[in-house]
Amino acid sequence: MEPRSPAAPMPIKPACRKLATISFLPLAGGSEIPSSSELSEPIVLAYRVAKWYAPCQSRVYGTFWRSNSSGSRGVLVSILMNWLNMSKASFARSWSGSAVDIVLGRVTQYPSPKLNTKSGTAFEADQWLKDVAAMMDIWCCWAILPPNGTYWFGTRIIYPFQMFHLGYSPYYEIAAAPSPPGDRNINWRIPVEDPAMSYTFNAQQDFLPAGLSIDCNPTAGGTSLKLMVTIKSHT
Repeated sequence: MEPRSPAAPMPIKPACRKLATISFLPLAGGSEIPSSSELSEPIVLAYRVAKWYAPCQSRVYGTFWRSNSSGSRGVLVSILMNWLNMSKASFARSWSGSAVDIVLGRVTQYPSPKLNTKSGTAFEADQWLKDVAAMMDIWCCWAILPPNGTYWFGTRIIYPFQMFHLGYSPYYEIAAAPSPPGDRNINWRIPVEDPAMSYTFNAQQDFLPAGLSIDCNPTAGGTSLKLMVTIKSHT
């Protein structure tokens, strides 16, 4: 039997790499990798590996960063989504899940089955970043309950692979539909160019019904992302 050739790495479009720095030298001349005079070879290698492992399922926004941590255990990295329902409608959790490394990461909070009016819930995962941080992914979708129609929406946070304290910062995605789609028919999209930017659902792109508002307000960092989702009624 002939040996199988290794799978080629997934291509990363230039549009997927909006690079910036945190306590790190800027990329000279817009090049993808700084010159050897700017960085040591291990850091350049880590950059290449981190970029190779960021497959960009849609588009990866955020920053390429370097942690200043020198602790023996590393840095606690976390992603958190909070939902606060101040509307007159209640919602049921329709589809949710996580992709967290069973060795490096853990889920510390899981959202409740229902999001009743004047209530809230949360979804959180974390892991310790020392030399390598595995990808993390949490998502949760909500369906409005009768008699308030059939609206459905979801939010998701992705923490990309990081190596040697280098990597892309986490970012968030959203999804929406007039009625609950099948689990495999969810069209996630990145609504903003920077994960620190807020987003408000609208009728044209997100099928938002009249009288309802959904606001996403993130608190973003190189090693964490917290997303507050507030639902309100306007009637």
